Amino acid sequence: MGIGDAAASLVGPKIYDEFVRPYEKRLVDGVHNSAQGCGCISAGTHGKLWKVWKARCGMIDLDYPCPVSLARDKMGPKQVICGNINPVSVLRDASPEEIYKAVETCHKEAGENFIVGAGCEVPRDTQVDNLMALARYASSH
Repeated sequence: MGIGDAAASLVGPKIYDEFVRPYEKRLVDGVHNSAQGCGCISAGTHGKLWKVWKARCGMIDLDYPCPVSLARDKMGPKQVICGNINPVSVLRDASPEEIYKAVETCHKEAGENFIVGAGCEVPRDTQVDNLMALARYASSH
């Protein structure tokens, strides 16, 4: 079950704490309580990473502006991290070789408990070969 909070990245920390975080936590807790073994994901934004993580998300799907190294530092080695390839300037516009290298960098920063993924939605004009570069990296690691 995926829970995205991309709109929450548009508000500051005080508004997030008061109006978003309690409801996001309630939603994540509800998923955990109603479906045994069901993990949650949430899009992690730079300023709210540790708050999303404290909501007990099984995987954090990082948006591309959030450095993987920061996420790993803040959340520790056990948290599963997905992402965070820039969906436009890298995934859509770069070569498959550049994409492969970008994923490799994310993986090195994340260490273990890493899932290959884009740092948000994949743009519609993304070439199949570029998506296959993600798949090639994932299958070889």
